[in-house]
Amino acid sequence: MKKLLLIITIFATLITGCTNKTTDVVLEDSYYDSSLVTFEAIDPKIVQSVKKRFNNNGLLECEIVLKSKSAINLSYKVDWLDEQGFVLRNAIDDHYKNIRLNSNRELIINKLAQDQRAKSFKIHLTSKGTK
Repeated sequence: MKKLLLIITIFATLITGCTNKTTDVVLEDSYYDSSLVTFEAIDPKIVQSVKKRFNNNGLLECEIVLKSKSAINLSYKVDWLDEQGFVLRNAIDDHYKNIRLNSNRELIINKLAQDQRAKSFKIHLTSKGTK
């Protein structure tokens, strides 16, 4: 009986582990998990939502939706984090990128991790120019 239960458990694990599908990770807060975003000289209310998911290739994707009542220039950078919370460096996401957020317009930033070890991320937003 124990062998049969073990075989069924192994078979079920193999079937569920081998399926390739995109999974959305729903954040608990209706807006976003504030630990994912850092602000420097920017009103936190510009962030409308932050979403993340793992694509079919096992790479982490993130989407940040920004909206402001007034036009502002800002810079952003995404740090990809491994399972233990250490930053995974890469040449693409290592520097701040400058963007213009027009008044009452929604801006969507989509980023894709370059490393399958990425399990989370941290977004840095600033209006003090590039760093």
